[in-house]
Amino acid sequence: MEGKGIFEDVRILEFGQIVAGPLISTYMADYGAKVVHIESHTRPDQYRFYPPFKDNKPGINRGLDFAIYSHNKYGITLNLRHPKGIEVAKRILKNWANVVTENFTPGVMKRLGLDYEELRKIKPDIVMLSSCNLGQTGPYATQPGMGSHLTHLSGFTHLSGWPDRDPLILYGPYIDFIGVVYGTIALSAALDYRRRTGRAVIEGLSHDLGIACGHYDWSRRGCRATRRPIVGTGGARFGRGPGRRIGVKFDRQLPSG
Repeated sequence: MEGKGIFEDVRILEFGQIVAGPLISTYMADYGAKVVHIESHTRPDQYRFYPPFKDNKPGINRGLDFAIYSHNKYGITLNLRHPKGIEVAKRILKNWANVVTENFTPGVMKRLGLDYEELRKIKPDIVMLSSCNLGQTGPYATQPGMGSHLTHLSGFTHLSGWPDRDPLILYGPYIDFIGVVYGTIALSAALDYRRRTGRAVIEGLSHDLGIACGHYDWSRRGCRATRRPIVGTGGARFGRGPGRRIGVKFDRQLPSG
């Protein structure tokens, strides 16, 4: 007898595209959640056009990666630049969804009138997960970018290749596949919190978190997470107490020899 999926009562309204946000919902869908993926007819999910394609013929429904990383979902197209498109999105939230996920550049959802404070007015116990490269606040938060950009910004490309050669970029949006794991954990924790307390939750996921955890682990083991022999990331640490954070401090000089 087939068992009930652990997330079978979860109904996700998903804004966003490619991997960093949608793969979180895909993981949830694999365990029972129902997901509606919102796209625009004029600007569909870019991952639809990522090769390889069936029979090597590009097409909106022929991309293998999109089929793999956004399966088990319903899909609709809405023009979110039109008031009626926003109205439909809010109607879906009011009558159906209990979770919202998005991976737009910070500020986009607020400009659309779909930010957390607005959505709480429609559904007071809503759980919302916002995923982006560099956090929802701070001096670099509003900089748009992809996983490959963060691979460089985090210093990860400095770990690749050989010491006597130029750094090599990792193939594909490697950072996205790290960040979605933490996003799935965060969303699961938020759902459990709502189940126990009945309170709404907003989660902000920064994709440099996964990199920070990796550097932190290397530092604890005494490894040099860098190509340069005199530079390490020993400043990687977890904060303690309320509002704790994780951070990585680069370019710490290590003793020579």
